[in-house]
Amino acid sequence: MLQYLDPVPFTIDNESHMGLSETQGLLSCDGDNLVVESRIVDTILGVMKTASKQIRVPLSEIQSIRCEKRKFGFGGVVALRVRSQHVLDDIPEAGMGMVRMTIKRSDRRAAQEFCLALQEAVIHRRNLMLQDDILKLEREGE
Repeated sequence: MLQYLDPVPFTIDNESHMGLSETQGLLSCDGDNLVVESRIVDTILGVMKTASKQIRVPLSEIQSIRCEKRKFGFGGVVALRVRSQHVLDDIPEAGMGMVRMTIKRSDRRAAQEFCLALQEAVIHRRNLMLQDDILKLEREGE
């Protein structure tokens, strides 16, 4: 079901490049992984672009994902937090296991639905893992 979610376009201001570039990309899901496709584009002319990269973040690695409204109703931000920071190593401006991606106002509703569905899937998978662990402990106790 997750693979049928609409992809969500995002940008990340690359402050480490002094505002001369930004990361543009798409968030999607293949059912088992959050898929982050991105490339770096110069903000001056928009003609210099890197090759697209695709990063797959297993749902088991996601600690939280949420869509936040920005002040004054201008767009939103998708905040992704993962369990291991190496998972986000290839995403510019990611640090300490977290990255914040800017969403246009026109994409905010799709981003909210995407984040909600993904967070529900993460929680569901965690619950299944906990149930399995409880069953193993009960078997060992017998």
